[in-house]
Amino acid sequence: MNAQHQITDKIIFFHKKQLLYKVVSGILNFLLYMLLIWTSTFLADSVFYFTTAVRWFILIINACLTLYLFYQLFISPLAMFIMLNDKKDLTPITRQIGRLFPVLSDKLTNIYQLILSNPRGSSPSIRQYAIEQYAQKISVFNFNKKIRFKNFIIPYHILIPVAIGSLLVFIMLQDKIMLFDRKARYEKLVSLVERMLELTPLLSPQFQQRWCQSKQQSRD
Repeated sequence: MNAQHQITDKIIFFHKKQLLYKVVSGILNFLLYMLLIWTSTFLADSVFYFTTAVRWFILIINACLTLYLFYQLFISPLAMFIMLNDKKDLTPITRQIGRLFPVLSDKLTNIYQLILSNPRGSSPSIRQYAIEQYAQKISVFNFNKKIRFKNFIIPYHILIPVAIGSLLVFIMLQDKIMLFDRKARYEKLVSLVERMLELTPLLSPQFQQRWCQSKQQSRD
């Protein structure tokens, strides 16, 4: 392996691991966001019982937000991972590595730019010698060790309080949530049927009489 490929491959392997962690963490973060968004929506609807129009509005907003997060957290890094090759300009990645390894500073970026271009008036032998010397210098550095999976997922100091807070709110509002409150569910059902009866005056009087009797018996 020549010096140019050695330097370029180290940069590419660093970025590949970075993108792979982004893809995996993107799935986990996406699922957590969806759990939070849809659970909050469900709880809000159970407490306030939104109208049909409001439900459709919230559904459309949540669907758009779901697609956006899925693209940003999963599709985008996955596409970048698949299309990554040595023909891509990795200059931003070299700057990022330089920040992780202060001893390299901007020298890695300068050498990478030297690999990509052939400055006018420069001697090919001197250029190759500089690249080989720098390749030997960075051979002792393991760029991938600086990539940690925990840096790509939601921080625990945010995730744990949010999860505990959501659980406490869920417990506190348990009596008000129709999922657990049978009386509330029954009252909502009765209200819905009564609205249907008002909108359908053509129903037979016998049916309406039976409904009133059933409603009275259930109250007793």
